[in-house]
Amino acid sequence: AYGMYTTAMGIAFALGPLAATAIAAQTNMALSYGVATLVAFSGALIGWRTLPGPQKTAGIAPLRSPVSLWVALRSMLHNPQLVAGSLANLLMSTVFGGAMQNFFPVYVAQMSVTQASINSMFSMRAFGSTLARFPSGVITSRVAPRRMIVLALVVALTTVSLMAVNADP
Repeated sequence: AYGMYTTAMGIAFALGPLAATAIAAQTNMALSYGVATLVAFSGALIGWRTLPGPQKTAGIAPLRSPVSLWVALRSMLHNPQLVAGSLANLLMSTVFGGAMQNFFPVYVAQMSVTQASINSMFSMRAFGSTLARFPSGVITSRVAPRRMIVLALVVALTTVSLMAVNADP
């Protein structure tokens, strides 16, 4: 279920910029945001109407006692592998996200690239990310998680490094 959820999210990340560009090109940016608002409201309404609510458990004893948020956080922070992997992901996501989402659009806009082209680039990146999720399930069942995480971090590091090396001064 989670794979389907994240795949749908990735497809939406890909289609959103394309739809926004098409609407803004035909009308204006305000209408593009208005349509996005309606789409988001529709999604919230579908979720509210179709997803199950809390299950009634009257008279049923819980299998285990509830764990407080602080106990759970403390337990996670005592796992050095989880902390190291999370920190590595946080650092690379910050750098990659900052480079791709914040600086890249400004950089290519300075080269007279149209907004439609920039949105198309983001859409292609989102489609590629979504397609990469399909084989990752099969790969992670055969390759150790440490190797997969390090490989993903090296790919992201290489991408950002190449952007730095190839950027105009």
